[in-house]
Amino acid sequence: MKNGNLLVGLLIGAAVGAAVTYVLSTDKKDEILNAINDGYGKVKDGIKDAIAKVKSESGAITE
Repeated sequence: MKNGNLLVGLLIGAAVGAAVTYVLSTDKKDEILNAINDGYGKVKDGIKDAIAKVKSESGAITE
């Protein structure tokens, strides 16, 4: 089982490495990186909003 996990990890690492190499070698790398950053920002904002909502709702419960 450990050998299977190692093989899966190596394959995932190779796929990620290939994807990064492709992105950095294309002419549209700035567009791709901006799109990734925008997506990251949206996810980050969503998480912050969810945390704030949970905090406000938990405060209402304790009061």
